[in-house]
Amino acid sequence: MTGFAAPRVAGASSSITADRRVGLLIALGGSALVLITVPVAIERWGDAAGWWNVAAVVLAALILVLAALARTVPARALRAFWATIPALSLSLALTWPLAETSGASSVPWVWELEPVAVSLLVLLVRWQWALVLSQAFALAVPVAIWAVQGSVPLDVVLQTPIHLGNMAFVAVFVALRRQLQQLARSERDAERREHGRLEAEAAAAEQQRFVSIVHDEILSTLVFAGRAAEGVGSTLVAPARRALGFLGAGGGDPVGQVDSIVTLVQARVAQVHPTARVTSRCEAVTVPPPVVDAVVSAMAEALRNSLIHAGSGTQEQVSVHVTLVSDSSGLTVEVIDDGVGFDPHRAGTDSVGIRTSIVGRMTAVPGGDAVITSERGRGTCVTLSWNRHLSEALTPTGRADGGQALPDERGTGNLSTGRTPWPDLVPSGLGTRGARLALAYVWCTVAAHVLLGREDSPGPLALVVALLALFSSLLALTSRGPDHLSSRRAALALLAPLAAVIVLTLAADSSGVWTALVYLAGYQVGLAAVRGRVRGACGAGSALLLVLTAWAVGQRLDAPEVLELLLKPTAAIIVGTMWRRMLVGLVASVTAHRAAGARATSQANAMNAAIEAGRQRLEEVAEIVGPTLQVLARGRSLTDVQRADATLIEAGLRDRLRAPGLATADMVEACAQARSRGVDVRLLDDRGQPLVDPTTVAEAAGHVRGALAGQVTVRALPPGRGAELTVVLDDGRQVVRHELRGTRDHTTQTGAAEGRRHRRGR
Repeated sequence: MTGFAAPRVAGASSSITADRRVGLLIALGGSALVLITVPVAIERWGDAAGWWNVAAVVLAALILVLAALARTVPARALRAFWATIPALSLSLALTWPLAETSGASSVPWVWELEPVAVSLLVLLVRWQWALVLSQAFALAVPVAIWAVQGSVPLDVVLQTPIHLGNMAFVAVFVALRRQLQQLARSERDAERREHGRLEAEAAAAEQQRFVSIVHDEILSTLVFAGRAAEGVGSTLVAPARRALGFLGAGGGDPVGQVDSIVTLVQARVAQVHPTARVTSRCEAVTVPPPVVDAVVSAMAEALRNSLIHAGSGTQEQVSVHVTLVSDSSGLTVEVIDDGVGFDPHRAGTDSVGIRTSIVGRMTAVPGGDAVITSERGRGTCVTLSWNRHLSEALTPTGRADGGQALPDERGTGNLSTGRTPWPDLVPSGLGTRGARLALAYVWCTVAAHVLLGREDSPGPLALVVALLALFSSLLALTSRGPDHLSSRRAALALLAPLAAVIVLTLAADSSGVWTALVYLAGYQVGLAAVRGRVRGACGAGSALLLVLTAWAVGQRLDAPEVLELLLKPTAAIIVGTMWRRMLVGLVASVTAHRAAGARATSQANAMNAAIEAGRQRLEEVAEIVGPTLQVLARGRSLTDVQRADATLIEAGLRDRLRAPGLATADMVEACAQARSRGVDVRLLDDRGQPLVDPTTVAEAAGHVRGALAGQVTVRALPPGRGAELTVVLDDGRQVVRHELRGTRDHTTQTGAAEGRRHRRGR
């Protein structure tokens, strides 16, 4: 059987860490600040010495380079960038008094880039130190000026509260980093669990296929070979060749294509039971190949069971009816014999032929079913059916490949492309208590900045109204709950800043320090975009910029003043939208394993691994049974020794099917030794997972090895029982029962008759 082709899945590389993405967000925001600072730098270029300006340009260039290379640069070089930018920013702030040449005590233009430097501290030191250092960076310029000149200019004093508010960037990125790391961990765990589930399903399917091949094609041939009389080896040529064909094909069906299901059924009946009679009533309908394979394979196993178990009471005639009705349920196959019959309820779960090769094979097909009717002395009827309408109802629909489209968290959209993750999974870093406190601190620093300006325009009432509006927006932006803002909170977060700007522009007749409130309003609109309201932020931001433009035109401001007024709000809205898009992309890459394509890839990989494991197991089986099958395939009869070997091989392989968890090398050897002495050994597994401890199995193998006659039954008990294994030794005179608990052996002895009744009761 060939492996499954694993489709490629587009998506970001899983090697991109949360820190790398947070650093990229910071660098992109810093790039916007660099562009905003260019006009200011040109205007104030002559206020500082050349060496200082060159160093400041290097700082701006490092931010741009970091934004361009953050995705691909090696981790060590990336950390060097993260450390160099804050160090250079702090150095420029401390050396400003020495580099200033204007004598007017102006504000250093590179101070505008400080938010980038303090934000990168989140990736370098503990968050507590990042908060403290953000305040130290903000105070570096006034402290340095005071140390050199003995006083601090008013412009620097007014700007200092704004820079103290940069602590908000630290708080937001700390929260965002934690959310991204937690999301990555939870998704890795979910992906690991999903891979484990897929691997378990693939292993179970491959185990069932392995059991079917070994039981149906190999064990049945060995059973016939062990029972065949001298001179009838020619009747085993076809089964032996078919078994060798399965082993040589790695488990694939060696039979070629056929023209119709009738031809296939007739060919298979002729191979398995040449004396059986086939009748059919067929219509020209299409049956899916998996259904045909399941029905015909289950039919072949029913025929083998008839040959082996029907006994002398049968007339060696099996009537097979194949019915294909286009307006009915689909396909029905009946295998009827008039043999000795049996009690289906007493066959139990130990019958691999019934459990796996017939019932299991049919129920694995959507719409398939198997009904076995038998009674002692009255023969057996095996009815295999496939219902087309039930199959269509059970088969997943909605995708060409049979998969299901994965809905997002709100029931719209899907993840099949890997582009649109669940909106509530996209983190923002804003819906935390730390972010609320930090933004409230920013609000306080802006209020202090405006109040320290002591301007008459726009008036105290307008300032108070604007501050209250901005504070209400702040509360909505930092509200707890899903990071995707609800409609009510989004309306408050977006309309309140717009209302504040309208109030300010109506009351102001000139520009001044109050414009800091305008910048804060623009930042809050941009943060609403980060919390998932991109369209609303674009709409509110456009309205805000129109209001400012109308006011600037009415006040007849010159172009540089208009540019300075509009640049920061515009950049804030653009950066907020860009951050949101990047966070969506990050979550899409982290949750890519949920997409249908990625799930198909994982499923294909698990299936390929299971198929390879099954191929290796079949190779091991081929080494064991190959010599015997080769003799039978050449039409030769087995000698007495070879028939005995065939019986032992058949029993050993049956152990692997009935109790794979018990078929260790030690146990297989012990069973072979006991059977060579004529002991009837049976291994039964009622446990499944978890497997029995190997030391317990080794102890049970010791009991099997010591049996000299009679019957030995080794049974793995379900979890939760007092013992892991039971070993029942019945030599005809007494029954000895060992209960193995891993650490000790509890032994009981009963009389022979009582022991047999007890064993049947279990």
